[in-house]
Amino acid sequence: MSLTAKLLWLVTATSVAIAATTHAQGTDRATPVVAPGVATAAAESGTIQSPESDSDSDRSGLNEIIVTAQRRSERLQDVPITITSLSADRLVNAGVNTVDQLTQMVPAFRVDNSGIYAQPSIRGVGTAVAGPGTGSAVGIYIDGFYMDSPLTTDFNFLNVSNVQVLKGPQGTLFGRNTTAGAVLVTTSEPSTTPAISGKVSYARYNSLDSEAYGTMGFTDRIAGDLAVLYGRGDGFQTDIVTGSNDVGRYHNVSVRPGLKIELNDAGTDSLLLRFSHMEVNDPTLTLGSAYQGMTIASLFPGTPIAVRRGEASLNDFGFNAKVEGIYLTGRFDLGFANLTSYSMYRHEIVREGGDFDASPLHIFEQNFLSTDINITQEVDLNSKPGGPWSWVTGLYFYRERSAWPNFYTSLFGAPPADIWNTQNTITSYSAFADTSYEVLPQLFLTAGLRYNHESNRDFYNLHVPDAMTAQPTGFYPASDDWNSVTPRAVIRYELDRSSSVYGSYTQGFKSGLLNANGLTTQPVAPEKINAFEVGYKLANGPTQFSASTFYYDYKDLQVASYNGTLSVLTNAAKSKIYGAELDFSTRVLDHLTFAANGAYTHATYDRYLGAPRYSRDVDPTSPSFGLFLAVPSDVSGNTVQRTPKISGNVSLGYSSTVFRGLLDLNANYAYQTKMYFDPANQFAQRGYGLLNLRAAWTEPSGHWSFSLFGNNVTDTNYLRAIFESPFSIQQYYGEPATYGVSVSFKY
Repeated sequence: MSLTAKLLWLVTATSVAIAATTHAQGTDRATPVVAPGVATAAAESGTIQSPESDSDSDRSGLNEIIVTAQRRSERLQDVPITITSLSADRLVNAGVNTVDQLTQMVPAFRVDNSGIYAQPSIRGVGTAVAGPGTGSAVGIYIDGFYMDSPLTTDFNFLNVSNVQVLKGPQGTLFGRNTTAGAVLVTTSEPSTTPAISGKVSYARYNSLDSEAYGTMGFTDRIAGDLAVLYGRGDGFQTDIVTGSNDVGRYHNVSVRPGLKIELNDAGTDSLLLRFSHMEVNDPTLTLGSAYQGMTIASLFPGTPIAVRRGEASLNDFGFNAKVEGIYLTGRFDLGFANLTSYSMYRHEIVREGGDFDASPLHIFEQNFLSTDINITQEVDLNSKPGGPWSWVTGLYFYRERSAWPNFYTSLFGAPPADIWNTQNTITSYSAFADTSYEVLPQLFLTAGLRYNHESNRDFYNLHVPDAMTAQPTGFYPASDDWNSVTPRAVIRYELDRSSSVYGSYTQGFKSGLLNANGLTTQPVAPEKINAFEVGYKLANGPTQFSASTFYYDYKDLQVASYNGTLSVLTNAAKSKIYGAELDFSTRVLDHLTFAANGAYTHATYDRYLGAPRYSRDVDPTSPSFGLFLAVPSDVSGNTVQRTPKISGNVSLGYSSTVFRGLLDLNANYAYQTKMYFDPANQFAQRGYGLLNLRAAWTEPSGHWSFSLFGNNVTDTNYLRAIFESPFSIQQYYGEPATYGVSVSFKY
């Protein structure tokens, strides 16, 4: 599809949505629809800040926080969902620049990895299934658009004004694959008021990060903007064979232009068109070392084995991704309600390849090209604010085509063999409605329902006979369909204008799977979760406080193991999860702010038979000698993987006038207890904490700022991921202590 055709498709989709309704022109009494996750006011305590205002009133912390976690504009303390909201300033002060670094700010939230596939989880709900079309249990949204690919879920923040993490299943309002929750990322929109800003940072390991943003008006109704990001570095690993210290060299580029057209004088009707281009060349998550020497190479004396942090021996492994997308958002005041249309076309190409046995012996090499094309169309209708009744309803269409068209394997340096190619096509339709009514003074009832129909069609084309499955060459198609209904019910009582209590019941649905990459046509059933939550929220001036407890009944977990080199996906687990969370922030003194949050999560497998437990075959006469075999075992009662029992965060911020400018000092400390990377609880990471520090001075005019920063300043040694395979149990370390300087400007 050509670029022109894509643009025509997007414009046509929005035009159809407009034509299907009666469009009211010229009204000036409506509140513009705010994109999911945006905040229109600020709290100096750091919970959230306005992306477009730095006024003194904002800094006082007396303004209310407005969010749209329920797809309608509401005060944060009125939303019966556990939410962690983070402003752009607080993200910068904490040294958080990517999705995976949100784990340092959001308790009970993790982003783990299976190789290059990001696998976020919230409160023990996630997925260890990896591959094109597998999806995530956490919905990632940028400006209201669903980002489905696990290959590019972990991305750098570019011109982000606000991030919200919604905890608990969001199956009614956000649909498929939100059994754990959702992450809503909001960026700034073009403005007719000219503005430009930028930042350049240089840190340890030759790391250079830069970004720039500019916006201006072409007429009083047309504005454009441009955001650009470039980063590069050498990484912290050294090749133990060659001595090269740039084996982890990476670079990434993002460009995002936008054009906004206001269709009436009141500014209530608008079209926002964006194009995004992202390229990532980063081997970081492919440079593994052997977990406790667990690699085939360890059977051969004298073979160099990377084990400690900073060591690597896979200098030929690589990962390159290219993602482009076109996004069109239309907002219209219909008089009785507000209509929002989201139209997206997104194309992703990923190349990966190299040595999988964590040694320089090149025992097992794998290379593949993955492609993903995604089209979505959503139309939401929101009630006007005010009155005892509020509601939102919508229609959603989703289509994804993903493929591994070229898959090659090489053993012991032999020429690569063309093994198979696959293709997976998912089509989904859904309709939802959610409404809240004040049945008695200060007593609100909320009810919602979403219906989703999904069809999955895939095939694998086997080019050579497979010895492990005894399958001959040939074409193997598969298909299945799933329907789901996910309800939501909430009761909330407003104690006063600043606080409320609530109780909720929600359901979540993670779509079923067809595992062509495992050379099977057997479908994997959807995951389902029933969630109960009770909470309290308070917003009193600069003080924000929330507390919640929850209980999950989580079943039909989709789990992964290996049969030789093939991934095996099954529904093999059921778990019970319960816990509690606290979030508090306030201004201690005129110049000192304090924030702390914490989560307790008790997550165990209620019943899990046949979980993979890995052991190495040490019998030299065995045909599987040296391989790590997945032995089925009963892990009922074990701790759910990637779920620390306790996690939390503490941050301090101090501001004062120095040399007529503003000095900001910030410290952020995140801690989590021991956790396991696998269901069998074989591979663990003990409890650890990360401390980030930042000092910034802004000169008197407010245009220039100079910063010193340090991340993981205590140089904590911790594992970021474990990847099990027949040839090696690989581990991936988190980054050591880093420190650097940055300069930023804003006009």
